[in-house]
Amino acid sequence: MITRREFISRGAAAAGLLAAGISVGEADEKRPNILFILTDDQRYDAMGFMGRPAWLKTPNIDRIASEGAHFRNAFVTTSLCSPSRASFLSGQYVHSHGVTTNEGFELDPSTPTFPQVLQNAGYETAFVGKWHQGRKSDPRPGFDYWLSFLGQGVYDDPKLNENGREFVAKGYMTDLLTDYAVKWLKQDRDKPFCMMLSHKAVHGPFTPPAKYKDALPNAEIPEPASYKDTYEDKPEWMRRAFTFGMRREQWVANEGMPIPKKLERKPWNGKGMMDYYRTIMGIDDGVGQVLDTLESTGQLDNTVIVFAGDNGYFIGEHGLGDKRLIYEESIRIPFLMRYPKLIKAGSKVDETVLNIDLAPTLIELAGAKIPDTMQGKSMVPAIKGKTTHESFLYEYFREGWLAGLPLMLGVRTNEWKYCTYPDIKDIDELYDLKNDPIEMHNLSQAPAYAGKVKEMKTELERIKKETAYPEGKQLGEPPVIGEKIERVLGEVLFLDFSTGTANDQSGCGNSGFLHGGQMVEDGDKTVLKLEKGDFVNVPHSNNLYAGLVPWTIEARVKAESPNGVIMAQGGESNGYSLHLRDCIPTFAVRIEEALTEIAGKDPIGDGWVRLTAAITKDGAKLYVDGKLVASGNVGLLPVNPVEDLQIGRDTGTLVGSYKDANPFTGLVEYARIWAGEHKVE
Repeated sequence: MITRREFISRGAAAAGLLAAGISVGEADEKRPNILFILTDDQRYDAMGFMGRPAWLKTPNIDRIASEGAHFRNAFVTTSLCSPSRASFLSGQYVHSHGVTTNEGFELDPSTPTFPQVLQNAGYETAFVGKWHQGRKSDPRPGFDYWLSFLGQGVYDDPKLNENGREFVAKGYMTDLLTDYAVKWLKQDRDKPFCMMLSHKAVHGPFTPPAKYKDALPNAEIPEPASYKDTYEDKPEWMRRAFTFGMRREQWVANEGMPIPKKLERKPWNGKGMMDYYRTIMGIDDGVGQVLDTLESTGQLDNTVIVFAGDNGYFIGEHGLGDKRLIYEESIRIPFLMRYPKLIKAGSKVDETVLNIDLAPTLIELAGAKIPDTMQGKSMVPAIKGKTTHESFLYEYFREGWLAGLPLMLGVRTNEWKYCTYPDIKDIDELYDLKNDPIEMHNLSQAPAYAGKVKEMKTELERIKKETAYPEGKQLGEPPVIGEKIERVLGEVLFLDFSTGTANDQSGCGNSGFLHGGQMVEDGDKTVLKLEKGDFVNVPHSNNLYAGLVPWTIEARVKAESPNGVIMAQGGESNGYSLHLRDCIPTFAVRIEEALTEIAGKDPIGDGWVRLTAAITKDGAKLYVDGKLVASGNVGLLPVNPVEDLQIGRDTGTLVGSYKDANPFTGLVEYARIWAGEHKVE
């Protein structure tokens, strides 16, 4: 006997399937299961059946295409991991959902996502893999089962979070995620399911599983036709960025340098990206295991299976690697769907579909109501050959650490592409995709195409208005080019715990928030006692900005354990950490993922000690009671670290080489920070 709620849900499901062209008899009492497999940085043609490179074999991914549909014109509206993933979930453009950059932002819990909608409609939901929003691995709304990790994670022996429990898992990430997915899929249930299997792979550093480490030893990647693009007719910012570097530190340093009129390319290296493809072979094995599981449990043909990538990837096109730019290799993605009740085997869909279309599509196929917040369109008409998008908006928002890449706004139609850069003075880009599919000839400055430029600008403005694009100051991480950081030099933080509080005595307002800990008396002073993972968190502020300036931190402590973080700000991308390792003071600096650690030679003992660490123009320095004990060659931080300043542990992603948050146990009298040059005495 079914409940009234289940009866209504099943009725809605049947109505939805009928609208999709599936008979009520076929829908009957069983709504389709949903499996969404999402890979990271997998380009649109990195599938065996695409034939480029000819030696790449992905039989299991190919099976989804041969038994379902290949969407040959699938795109993302922002080519960057976190923003794109949030768009898949929410059905919204990035300017609407607000996840403009990687890890720094989180979807508002009130924003409807397809897992939330399906969960409310009676589906059992699961998330397995890379979430990559915010700075935590904890479960998010909309999922009955959760298996994830912090940020990008690592390929080998990752720290995972299963339903709120953190642990280290031994093995290779792709295999582990597949194993957890298979285990969940095999469970008995009386509801339809919706699983999102979100791989870390193929994201760099490209790391194949052991079985493919030495695969294809004689293979080479063919040189792309656009590899030797000189950028002679492209915007000046591109020639500057790809000559001198686009990271913030590089961008500031090359201000005013002469910019070449065109770029020259080195000889093509056909072996340089082989591990990228070897890593995809590991993904394919996992896809095969999942398909076999669905088949052996009798669920395969009643499951809507979607396979997609979160953005494209350059492998030499226009002399580029990575993604972000509006060119085809960056914005075009692999997109396959298998569901025999709707899709004929071997179908090829040529209509344009977008990542924002996934959520409304899955919700329609499940028979639920599509929320009004979703800006994407169901793909069901596209499957039947009907046009759903005449054009779409492309947007990229500047990332603080990558100052050389400006805000990008563009529009793509079936035959034309236009891009403008609103926050800098430079030329636009216009490409005739029909006659110049590899985008080698920028027509924006050609008088004969002035009318087409005007037409594309008008279309861009139309889409912006239609999607409520926010005009004015760009979204994302400040500062943008042309803006100056409001620097406060001198002491910017002084947490004097002898006051009995974590209030900032520097006058800069950078007070901390106590997470545990207690004030105790030590002799004639009040100090902060930390134990069992207690710490102090100091949020970001405009004056607590460690990027591109000498930075000195100091704390007076009495340690009660040999290891522990005393002060840390940032994480695995950029940051610093003053910590103890076997009673030896150690200073870690991480710049764009590269780690440098310097350490003293002698243990600090069990008494009070003043530890000072500095990032200066001459490198990193470490002091004990005012005496220099170690130094190292390291530059200034290129950008303010993403993660907050913490005293007593390093939560989030880790700055140093320690394996966990590395909590400090002991007493802290004070913590101080100076911006700019500071003399240690």
